[in-house]
Amino acid sequence: MNQAKLIDYLLGQLSPEQDSELAQLLTSKDIDKQLSELSKQLESVALKIDSVVPSNKLKQSLFAHLEKSGAEKFSGFIPRLSRFFNLSTERIKEILDSVKDVNLPLWDKAMIEGAYLHHFKAGGDISDAHCGLIYLEPGTQITEHEHLGEEKMLVIQGEVTTSDGKTYLPGEVAISDEGTSHTLKAGKDSVCIFAVIANGGVDFKDL
Repeated sequence: MNQAKLIDYLLGQLSPEQDSELAQLLTSKDIDKQLSELSKQLESVALKIDSVVPSNKLKQSLFAHLEKSGAEKFSGFIPRLSRFFNLSTERIKEILDSVKDVNLPLWDKAMIEGAYLHHFKAGGDISDAHCGLIYLEPGTQITEHEHLGEEKMLVIQGEVTTSDGKTYLPGEVAISDEGTSHTLKAGKDSVCIFAVIANGGVDFKDL
């Protein structure tokens, strides 16, 4: 896979047509790992660049983006989530629109304080897996749980840290093998939202 095109994909610099075309090609676990590595490399480069004062035009653009919500806010993730869940982009937009209000009935207030789950059926060969969006309020911890099958997690907002000390940022994917256990904790400064595919579900140790 052309690395330059993957970087443009991560930076949101592809046209909707190119995004859609590339999303159809990104079907392997290896590509997801490559995207995650590239995302970390870009973050490292960004930290080394001297800070500059943004122009008024850029400030207005940033503030306008912060005011967006639902599918509009996460538009850059729509093609990737469509591939992740094997669902149409229109269905992904409907799901993302639910993030506007986690008090809606379709969000389940999980057994853990500060954690919300929007469960839905995915398509293709993962239609029988436990799939959904998980919303964690700042600092919320998901207690230790065992994976009864492979679990795949894609962060779309905020950050989440696993009990082995790894922190995942937007665009990064965490894959947990069957039989492994861990805890998850959202960053203390912002809401964390991630998409999850849990084949076989999970078993919570203390619940």
